[in-house]
Amino acid sequence: MTPVEKIVVWVKNKPVWWKHSIRLSLRDGELQVLCCYSARRKYEL
Repeated sequence: MTPVEKIVVWVKNKPVWWKHSIRLSLRDGELQVLCCYSARRKYEL
């Protein structure tokens, strides 16, 4: 299993804001605290 596949399995049962944060980190190559807050605001969590 590739690292990306492992992440997909791990994040499967996480809240939507976690999934969005992981998606952003995979796209941008890093995860910033601001991304988490942005995702939580976007999805009203």
